[in-house]
Amino acid sequence: MTTDSAASDIARTSAPRLCILVAGQDQAASETIARTLGLMGAVLLCDDQKGEGAAKPIVTIFERFFNAVGANPDAPVIISPACFKGQAAQICRQELAVLLDDHFGSSRLFVISSSHLDGAFPLWLAALESMQVTPRLVIPVTHPQEWNSRHNRRRRLEPTENTALAQWLVAMLAVERESRNVQRIFANYDAFIAAPGQAAQDLSEKLACLPKRQAVDASSQIERLWQDEQAAYGLPRPSSDELPEWIGAVYDWFREAARKDAEPDPEILEHVFQELTRATDVFAPWLGYKGQVERQLTQLQQAQNTMERETSRLRDEMIQSRLDKEKVQQEIMAISERAIRLESERDSLRREIERASEERGRLAAAQTSLQGVTERHLAELTREMAQAKAVQESALAALASILSSQHWKLSLRQRLGGLARALAQGCFRQRLREDRDICLIARSGHFDASYYLKRYSDLVGKGIDPYAHYVRHGAREGRWPHPRFDSRYYLCAYPDVAAAGMNPLAHFIRFGSAESRRTHAGDNSDSPYKWGIDHLLASRLFGDTLEQTSSSFQVVRKNPKEVFGHP
Repeated sequence: MTTDSAASDIARTSAPRLCILVAGQDQAASETIARTLGLMGAVLLCDDQKGEGAAKPIVTIFERFFNAVGANPDAPVIISPACFKGQAAQICRQELAVLLDDHFGSSRLFVISSSHLDGAFPLWLAALESMQVTPRLVIPVTHPQEWNSRHNRRRRLEPTENTALAQWLVAMLAVERESRNVQRIFANYDAFIAAPGQAAQDLSEKLACLPKRQAVDASSQIERLWQDEQAAYGLPRPSSDELPEWIGAVYDWFREAARKDAEPDPEILEHVFQELTRATDVFAPWLGYKGQVERQLTQLQQAQNTMERETSRLRDEMIQSRLDKEKVQQEIMAISERAIRLESERDSLRREIERASEERGRLAAAQTSLQGVTERHLAELTREMAQAKAVQESALAALASILSSQHWKLSLRQRLGGLARALAQGCFRQRLREDRDICLIARSGHFDASYYLKRYSDLVGKGIDPYAHYVRHGAREGRWPHPRFDSRYYLCAYPDVAAAGMNPLAHFIRFGSAESRRTHAGDNSDSPYKWGIDHLLASRLFGDTLEQTSSSFQVVRKNPKEVFGHP
């Protein structure tokens, strides 16, 4: 921090705290001037909805004070100076000081506009003095007839009624008389209406406590503020000739004080004050009694309204309570009915549980008995399965032996008969090649007849020779003659065999085995597997059932000529 800025901070903190009080009975004008000061840098407190939140508590504090001293702030009566020296005044001053201190805190400059400022100005001065705050007073000068019109409009009175003029007179005389020892500025309301920016700048220069150039910087906002003020409260400017003598004289004095830097001689104000005091001594008791009656009537009306609202609330609560009671009764009835149903269901469930327990006992006994029978049957089935397996293995071996030895032992007559028929049909060479392949495959041991019949069950029971079927049909259909030979794979892997029209298994027996050709997709050995037929092993590996083996064996045993003969 530089030396100049440090010195500036010390100057700000050591400067006295200031409060600008905006007085005057014309509340609209006072509040607008207070908001203008707020736009120029002061912390704002206005006695309206645009204030800083302390307006209503201030009204409450002064209502307690006026009730305690028996004064009516709305009556055109000067409050006796003795009222500001008693215990009620001391309590009001203390409450007011606490409220302002809580609201403004350590603010160095703030502005207050309140409807209770004119008639109770000594209390404000005492409260600010206890806070060590220096007051500065701004008194707006408005035409009393204009203020009377605004007052009547707000109170919904006849526009021509002039009772508010007396209040204006008393308030202006009281605040002027009590503030003669305070630095004060008279602000002409008409000047703000005509040129708000210039009037705000002149007021800032007279006060000499607002930030410099703030009035210029906020000029546009000030212009809009006073345009709204003129639109809301603007009325035709009445002339001074229409005013009563005392009011006209006091208004002329205030208007002259607003035009000049030096205040006029207050002699005329003292004269009016003395005359008004003597008149007040005569009419004050009557005015006070009238005000007291009006306050009592207002209080009674408020109490009646409160009682009516409370009665309406209690009636609504009673109706709601009755509805709630009926609803609760209905819910209780529904709960009772549900409880009865649940009780019946509980008894039914208890009986079901008892029956289920008895049934479970019977089932447990039956399960124990059944388990013994099952174990006996399982032992018998195990023995029967062992015997069947032995029979199956024996039958499978016999069937494989028969199937691997019958075809190539066919008589020459049978073969020649088949060739003769092929010659007559024009397919002699093909039939001769097929017979050679059949004999070659049958003698080689590379054709597993039992596997072939097991895998292709559509051939069983039809008297078809598996060797002949494979050579003439099965190879073209991609059927496997052996668990380790895939006909389709062999033809796809070796297109030269397919192009030559050779039987894949016959080619493998003649040439493929010596050329180390693979017989199926899973054959990864470097040398060909010299597999032969082992029917008993095939039965064990591929799960040939006893029924399938017995069926195939019975077909061969009953009619071997149909199985192995040529068509």
